[in-house]
Amino acid sequence: MQDTATRLFKQSSSDLITGSGAGYPSVQFTEELPGAWIFIFLLAGLIGIAILRYQFNRRFRQSLQAFFQFYTLNQFTREGNFITEQIGLLFYAIYLIGLSMFTYQASIFLPEHPVFSSAGLPLYLKILSGYTLFFLAKTGFHSLTGVIFETREASYLVVLDDFLFGCINGLILLPFLFLTTYSPSAIIFYSAITLLVLTFIYRLARATMIGYNQTQFSLFYLFLYLCSLEIVPVIIITKIFAGNTHI
Repeated sequence: MQDTATRLFKQSSSDLITGSGAGYPSVQFTEELPGAWIFIFLLAGLIGIAILRYQFNRRFRQSLQAFFQFYTLNQFTREGNFITEQIGLLFYAIYLIGLSMFTYQASIFLPEHPVFSSAGLPLYLKILSGYTLFFLAKTGFHSLTGVIFETREASYLVVLDDFLFGCINGLILLPFLFLTTYSPSAIIFYSAITLLVLTFIYRLARATMIGYNQTQFSLFYLFLYLCSLEIVPVIIITKIFAGNTHI
């Protein structure tokens, strides 16, 4: 192998000296296109939104109203259990697809902090499964604390509000995902992060108000409770992206 490399080097040098041009290196720039599976998931998200808009239009508009108008949340619950309805399950599935895709794309815009030790569809499915399990665990924890402290109504409203915010974040993320997938831009990526942070702060404030209105706990203890359940996971995820922990 070494002899072959030596002969090739001498041949290239000879071509360069004689001016034949055969020894000049040819560089071809190719753009790595997104995998077909990415397009399939993004298309599934668009189809899901179309179904929500035309098949469940009334409930869809109510969910948007409950997001922007906090006082309509109780009225929203009287229409049914949004979490177990078909529209709620489909809505949240769109969010999980979008959030997992957004996390997957972080490796593109944060190359100086490698997070993922693998790539492709298996990694995406791993991220999707992780977020799904996290939501189920958090919902179970809320329900358990509601039973222990006899605050079932407040716990349900907090879970519902968290569920609702996830659904709306799915709507926010999808157009950004199309842009970051087919026209990658750090500005677009960080703009999406900014919107997610703003909605997170808004959701934290609403969860505090729900707990304060429905229970006798002080705002201080409510804030500590929400910090332990909401902010700590965000800090852990941030440290993963800022450190050397691989997934």
